[in-house]
Amino acid sequence: MLIGTSALQQNDTGNGNIGLGRLALTATRRELTMLAIGYTSLYSATGSNNIALGYQSGDNITTGSNNMIGYSIDAQSATQTGDANYL
Repeated sequence: MLIGTSALQQNDTGNGNIGLGRLALTATRRELTMLAIGYTSLYSATGSNNIALGYQSGDNITTGSNNMIGYSIDAQSATQTGDANYL
């Protein structure tokens, strides 16, 4: 499901993903079960099982199993797995 300009723009076979907000989950193609709410949240995400809530939250993540909640919250590394950051 998507709501917002260019949300899930590159998705082709991924399912169970929800992108709410402009450019949310933009790079997601085949990944599963991700939730992104907010402008550019999980913008670069290419791994499954990520959750990002908030403006630009998790927009640097490229792997899976991360939770980011808050304004502009990111993982310490783009390839971080199993990270949870909250503001």
